[in-house]
Amino acid sequence: MGMSRLHLEVVDRGDDLELAMVVDGVELADRLDGMGMDPDVVLEMLRGSDQPQRVQLVRCGCGDDSCGAVTAVVRRDADAVVWAEFESSLGDDVPAELRFDPTRYDDELARIDGDRSWEPVERRYARQAMALVDEAVHRALTWRGLTFVQPPMAGKRWRMWRPTDF
Repeated sequence: MGMSRLHLEVVDRGDDLELAMVVDGVELADRLDGMGMDPDVVLEMLRGSDQPQRVQLVRCGCGDDSCGAVTAVVRRDADAVVWAEFESSLGDDVPAELRFDPTRYDDELARIDGDRSWEPVERRYARQAMALVDEAVHRALTWRGLTFVQPPMAGKRWRMWRPTDF
């Protein structure tokens, strides 16, 4: 199977931002009569890892994540980033599997995440404030002997436990 090409763009819908995922020249959400996910929710999950992770790629056209969705398992193999095992409640026109060259894929994610000209000032301040709070809380609680586990999905908060919780 050949490698697919991914192009990402952030689209401002007025009251909502969405990450348009164009795969081999076709916008995935348009193909499935939906809309893309919020870029800050999905970008980190798209990076993939050697541990497969189910990622919501498309939401219902109304903008409600729970109304309808397209998900895929995102993983990294030795020679590709793979989107597989698609599930959809929006339509049947889902790919069987998509494989991306990891270098081009990572470059595209870095490009869209690095150029935040699409991000309104209020949103940027909120994102930066949350990062500062997260880091300060992490440092303060780690100093008190707590351990942190990275959340399984972007958009979820760090959880902590004391060693005695097990």
